[in-house]
Amino acid sequence: MKSLFSFMAPFKTRLYLSTTAAIFNKVADLMPPVMVGWIIDTVTHNAPLWIIATTGTTDPWPLAITLSIIAIIVFGVESLFQWGYQYGFMSLSQ
Repeated sequence: MKSLFSFMAPFKTRLYLSTTAAIFNKVADLMPPVMVGWIIDTVTHNAPLWIIATTGTTDPWPLAITLSIIAIIVFGVESLFQWGYQYGFMSLSQ
């Protein structure tokens, strides 16, 4: 391992960026179950207070739109970090 890391010294920045992207991707992977919980809570009229504060209403449509926007952002961020770590590790493996 010592020999491997000494060989990778010129690529240290790419290794750190790829590792960071992999960690953020795994954190973003945990968001869909959390979002399902928020959706279930919203449908049962127990929406989280921060969602109600964001939309300013308890009406289901604005809450659904807010949750949809959050889901799109989360999946976009997750995809971006997945691309980042895959590209980084694949280029390092070359």
